[in-house]
Amino acid sequence: MRSRAAPLLRTLRAHGDGVGVAALTAASLLVLWLQPIDPGAGVSRHRDWLAVVFVLLTTLPLLLSRRAPLAVAAIVVCASLVGSVRGYALAISTVGALVALAAAAYLTDRRRTIAIGGFTLLALLVVSAVSGGSLLHLQPLVANASAPLLALIAGDVMRTRRLYADRWQARAQEIERLRDADQQRAVAQERVRLARDVHDIVGHYLAGIALQARAGRRKVRTDPARASDALTQIDQLASDALAETRPRRRSHALRQRPRRSPSRPGHR
Repeated sequence: MRSRAAPLLRTLRAHGDGVGVAALTAASLLVLWLQPIDPGAGVSRHRDWLAVVFVLLTTLPLLLSRRAPLAVAAIVVCASLVGSVRGYALAISTVGALVALAAAAYLTDRRRTIAIGGFTLLALLVVSAVSGGSLLHLQPLVANASAPLLALIAGDVMRTRRLYADRWQARAQEIERLRDADQQRAVAQERVRLARDVHDIVGHYLAGIALQARAGRRKVRTDPARASDALTQIDQLASDALAETRPRRRSHALRQRPRRSPSRPGHR
């Protein structure tokens, strides 16, 4: 079952916007078809081709919200308002207006969010004035403006959280880069110190080896015993030099081993 559901889930994630818009369009058309005339519910007209146009104008433009969020919000809000005041059953399709407003706030900035909020309020007043002024009173105006304003606030909050998370991620990456640079600087300094120490040690013992080699070369014919002692000293000096440099190189190699970063809880 899981192997069969995985491709479906991937398809839904890749085309989530299209699936959502298609579902909202189908639901809006179904409500438009089944909703009887009910003046108490704001439905005073039968379904016709113009009602279908209003439904499509409040849903299909949502597919372009990521490209032109402000234009989509303006179109959907106006279509929803005009269709509603004309008496069509657009209760479900008004969800498209709320989604468009939330998307506009999420995908733009605070200044544009305030602008689209002002445009929505102005559109409410203009449409109400043209249709008879039912929204010009305070109580119906607040009731009809609350849902769009809440949608804008929700989109603005989600955008703020996204920007906050992006800033923290960028800061974490910058800290990681600085830490890597510090580690590389420490490694370079350790290599310089090790090279200096090895240079001093080898230079000291090479000077002793050179002195013993000269002495042994002079005594090789006249005093073989002294020449043998000189060779013994050369061998001892070389062994001491190797004995002092090997631990330093080994400790440096151990320091260069990459350390495993501690695993996060739940990631083993």
